[in-house]
Amino acid sequence: MHSLDITKDESPDSPDEEALNDLRNTYIAMDDFWAHPSNLEDEDSSDEDFVPSLHLRNVGAKTDKLPEISVDEAVFDFVVAAPPVEESDSESVSDQQRVTTEEHLVGKCANMTYNDNLLLLARHLKLPLKNCKHVDRLSGVPCPGVPPFQMTLKLRGTGAVLEWLCPFGHSQWKWNSQPTLKFGMQGGDFMLSTNILLSGNNYRKVALLFKFMAMGMVTESTYYRIQDAYCIEPVQEFWDNIRAEVLERMRQKDHIVVLGDGRMDSPGKF
Repeated sequence: MHSLDITKDESPDSPDEEALNDLRNTYIAMDDFWAHPSNLEDEDSSDEDFVPSLHLRNVGAKTDKLPEISVDEAVFDFVVAAPPVEESDSESVSDQQRVTTEEHLVGKCANMTYNDNLLLLARHLKLPLKNCKHVDRLSGVPCPGVPPFQMTLKLRGTGAVLEWLCPFGHSQWKWNSQPTLKFGMQGGDFMLSTNILLSGNNYRKVALLFKFMAMGMVTESTYYRIQDAYCIEPVQEFWDNIRAEVLERMRQKDHIVVLGDGRMDSPGKF
């Protein structure tokens, strides 16, 4: 760890504070995960919740010349206490359910749940954590926060997200009422958006129904993005296959009689 107390009269090689904080001496770095081509698939790139992880890093400005300080001299946003002793047999919080195959989502039963009932159940849940799991990245000092943790509920599309926070605001666990896809898209939002189209319904009528019932609904822009990314090509492919089968049956017949009612594409009156 380096001291933030930078003075120009320490030595000629000491870095200048203004130069160190100049944005021209920083660069934006992306996680190595997104540098691999196999992780840049288009199948879920339309997810509106996708946010790549970026980091702002310092370069140059002689940062290696900064004087080092001990952990005792560091300043944190909480009072540093002795690290609590964790029991070896303590349970860990389970991860969020992720959708990796079609079988994880298609055909799964779902129900309508009220937020008050969900909160009533969640308040009886006790996380298997003895203390806050947050650790300062620079010093390695753990947060002294202990239960009870604060719980919040946020609505997201057709789902709800419960989050537990320590007294210092560190997130301990997030629970989503729906399974999530690769880039965080909720399974319920995906299934509703696709099945509105595939069942012959209209988005605005379904959205109005959800509004009358005070239920969460995917945005119209999300609906059309999912429709373009996942529905158009399968529908076109299905239609082409059916058309090819019909034409093949017609080719096997000696004679074909084509009839029409004379009304073209409108009801018409004679």
